[in-house]
Amino acid sequence: MVDISNGVNQQLLNNEVAFLNNTFFYDLSSNHASNLRLLIVPYSTLYDDSGSNFYDFADISKIGSQLRRIYDSRADVGSCPLDVGNCTIDIGASLSLLNTSGVILPPSSAIVLLASATGASFASAITSAADWKRRGVTIITVAIGNNIKAADLAPLALQPTQTFALDGSAIGASDETLSHYIINALCAYKDFTFYPTLPPPSTIPTKTRHIH
Repeated sequence: MVDISNGVNQQLLNNEVAFLNNTFFYDLSSNHASNLRLLIVPYSTLYDDSGSNFYDFADISKIGSQLRRIYDSRADVGSCPLDVGNCTIDIGASLSLLNTSGVILPPSSAIVLLASATGASFASAITSAADWKRRGVTIITVAIGNNIKAADLAPLALQPTQTFALDGSAIGASDETLSHYIINALCAYKDFTFYPTLPPPSTIPTKTRHIH
């Protein structure tokens, strides 16, 4: 569980930048850039009741803008290629559209599935995600709120999958706050350690394993 109740401090921002820079953008700047594709996918692009419990495409696009702002706030890490649809990192794609598009995800890719509730549309998104898993794509599920049940994730049990449960208070949170929740969950997966409420250590991680 990610706790940022005391606010986002500079150490947290520093670690987020380190995570973004040394994980995804390291690959993007290498000769193997085409071997990594990360998609942050809100299942709510398939279903949106216009309520606060669901994050639709527009919400995720705003979150993407926040991620870019967090990255660009640090001049020493270079430019950020977080442009939707214009980079190997896509934010706001739809799994159902991916299944019918010409997008090819190599086995080293990762899809981050944001889930804020269960139901038929969620089941459909999970099924689509399971299809991608059969192709060797890593699926990381970020469950927002308290309505995600283990049984609902059963199709993803084809391989070990990462699921992060975020506190229900994340529902209705600001785009920036939710962005921090998401990055924290991803950093936990990447073996990063964040210190949002405790005094930070003198050093922070600068290198981590890649998603395979």
